Amino acid sequence: MDLSRLERIRAKPWFTTADAARALRIRRASARVTVSRWCRRGVLHRLKNDFYVYAPDWALRPVEDRFGIAAFLRVPSYVSLQTALGYHGVSTQVQRGIVESVCLRRPSRHRAGAIEFRFHKTRPALFGGFTREDGFFIATPEKALVDAVHLALWGSYALDSAALSVRRLDRRKLLAALRPYPRQTVAAVRSLCRI
Repeated sequence: MDLSRLERIRAKPWFTTADAARALRIRRASARVTVSRWCRRGVLHRLKNDFYVYAPDWALRPVEDRFGIAAFLRVPSYVSLQTALGYHGVSTQVQRGIVESVCLRRPSRHRAGAIEFRFHKTRPALFGGFTREDGFFIATPEKALVDAVHLALWGSYALDSAALSVRRLDRRKLLAALRPYPRQTVAAVRSLCRI
């Protein structure tokens, strides 16, 4: 099968077998077999059932494409924790090859080449404090910090507090983000940010 026909969908951050069938002008069942072969050869990465990315330029795609893919891998979810802190410039520790998100379902990991998507579970009452930007959902800097501290307190996340520039956070927004959280989280964030 001619791989050059996939150039039509290569511009998309991700695609399905239906997209491949249209681009290759073949039936969907045939596209499923073709896509499976290309995955075995390393031409494509399979992120989950019927969800693929083009391998050769995968690592070069903008970080915003990865954030958008994270939103499709786990619904509902939003980019948070160290990933969002680094994106917003609150952390000097930039994670290469990791996209961390918060979701309502069980924790999971998805790998595509050198990129790993990590999903951390939170309670519905704590799910929020994010905005939509260019096709993806991302926590505000204040909410990303609160998420990270909360998960670290419960032993399901490792936060490097020494890498944080807490002066960049808006105190009013930080206090608002803390409202639904338990006392232990509120006390830990207040101590870390000296508020």
